[in-house]
Amino acid sequence: MKKIEQIAVLLSFGLTTQVSVIATVLSHNGSDYAIVVNDSRRVVNLVVSPDACKLFSSATHDGFQITPQLSKHIYDQFEDNFDFIIFQSDQVWPPTGAAYGGQIQAIQNDTKGIGLSIYNFCDSYGSSGKLQCIIHLAELNGLIGGAGLHEIMHRWGNFLNSIPGLGSHWGFSSVNGQLGGWQIDTLQYLGNGQYSANNGQPGNWFDPSGNAGNKVPYMKLELYLMGLVPIQEVPDIEVAIDASFIGTSRSFFTASGFKTITSADIVAIDGTRIPDYTASQKDFKTLFVVVTSAPLSEARFDYYDSAVRNFSKQSPTRSETGFYNFWEATGGRATMEITISPEDVKGGMKPSVTAQPSAGLLNLSWADIGYRLQSSESFVTPSSWSDVLGPFRTNNGIVSVSIPMDGDRQFFRLAK
Repeated sequence: MKKIEQIAVLLSFGLTTQVSVIATVLSHNGSDYAIVVNDSRRVVNLVVSPDACKLFSSATHDGFQITPQLSKHIYDQFEDNFDFIIFQSDQVWPPTGAAYGGQIQAIQNDTKGIGLSIYNFCDSYGSSGKLQCIIHLAELNGLIGGAGLHEIMHRWGNFLNSIPGLGSHWGFSSVNGQLGGWQIDTLQYLGNGQYSANNGQPGNWFDPSGNAGNKVPYMKLELYLMGLVPIQEVPDIEVAIDASFIGTSRSFFTASGFKTITSADIVAIDGTRIPDYTASQKDFKTLFVVVTSAPLSEARFDYYDSAVRNFSKQSPTRSETGFYNFWEATGGRATMEITISPEDVKGGMKPSVTAQPSAGLLNLSWADIGYRLQSSESFVTPSSWSDVLGPFRTNNGIVSVSIPMDGDRQFFRLAK
């Protein structure tokens, strides 16, 4: 069966698909790359060199160092309208030797009372002041079922001086949130300085560094740090002192004692959150970018589109997917928009090309607003693009052309 690719979407014979191309193949600092956005405008595909893609997808410290280069590619074509950029590696699992499944790069902080200083590194990443952080998800299911909610939470925590944690997580404590801890009513004293606890999830376990991916919502302390609830709603937190797991257990641990941290303690040590929950940001805008060395297939575009759609819904999805989305995890207190609007793109969105295979021909059509159609068989080589010579037909402001399907893989773009 003949297959044709329109821009970066695999088009099977007999099917119709659309893709809006907002950046054609460009050259930046000597590296060829391409940016394509699918027709729902929820998923961006950043196509980079095989070496750059392999390095970034390794999910190592060295790989993460090319994040500024990737984000600058994005800002070549997009306006500075996004609070978060999520880079997604198109792989089922991180490769052998990976250091993480999800990672965050803090870009700026202007919030007081959460244990962070005020800083701004936007310029190093191509942002003029809007971007708050960049996240890398190194596994296929990372957004909807993996580290999505967890990494977003790292924008605000845990950096408190009042709650000794494990790195930037909640450690052996009763927070029981995205960043770890146990459920307070499960804590049991077993004698001889030994205890057991769990996070309320199947399996009788908890993790000091994170709990069950997107299967748990944000807890009150996390919501406070995010600016979504007042400090008065944060319950007392029990923190185990000198705690460590017993053997390979993830529920039994030893501790020399416990310390109770109250909301008053948090304010006394870390200060009041400014802005507070009445004035804090509640609506966030995110760009979701899949980094590959070759254009995404239509099936992969569809997979990520479904994940982004569910994650950004302003209605519950847990009963359907088994996972909390962002809105649901915040208890409906905050939203995460992950859709590109025309004003997000420098120069505006180019029109879509509609492709319809029929009787050995590929029929292409688009709005007649001054663009010309080009084709290529390699996509990422700038010199490979050439104008399609027609003949063209124009009817009611729509240009169309029919191209014989000769068996070669083809890409098409609209260019000025």
